[in-house]
Amino acid sequence: MGSGVLTEDWLTINAEQHHVPYFHVGWPANIRFTADEVNEISLLETDLMSYVDQMVSRFIMGEISVEEDFDDFVEETFRRGLGQILEVRQVAYERHVAR
Repeated sequence: MGSGVLTEDWLTINAEQHHVPYFHVGWPANIRFTADEVNEISLLETDLMSYVDQMVSRFIMGEISVEEDFDDFVEETFRRGLGQILEVRQVAYERHVAR
């Protein structure tokens, strides 16, 4: 067997030891929200995502500085309801886990 097999084995072992423990799949697809939660999130997310998209474009285009303006950007996301969205999602997640 060539050295390629050893390299593949090493890569597999390395990935299992160093990457797999930190791999995050994301938000579970089968979490359900109540009608009130859906209404609250959808209203908040519409405005928030529009703002985020606009600001990301401005960061990329260099119109504003990541170093100087990022903290203001984060504060504005919370003013636009990010904290409320996180709270609603947390409640739905905890309800899902408790089933």
